[in-house]
Amino acid sequence: VHIMQHHVLPIQARLGSIAEIDLGVPPPVMKTFKEFLLSLDDSVDETEAVKRYNDYKLDFRRQQMQDFFLAHKDEE
Repeated sequence: VHIMQHHVLPIQARLGSIAEIDLGVPPPVMKTFKEFLLSLDDSVDETEAVKRYNDYKLDFRRQQMQDFFLAHKDEE
C-alpha cells in the first residue's frame, strides 16, 4: 500500500507577501470564545454572548484588513 504524502508548505510560503509584514510588534490575536466570555458581564445570556462574539470576530477581521491596507497603501 502506497500512501501519498502531501508536501505541506509552511504558512509563510503559502501566504507570500502577507507574511512579510513586520510591524515591529506582534499582530493582535483574536480571542477565543472562552476568553471573550470572560470579558462579558455575567448577566449576558448564551444567545447574546454568541451574537456579540460573532460581531467581535467581524470587527477584528475588518480592523486587520484596514491595518494591512494602511501599512501597504504606498507600495506598488
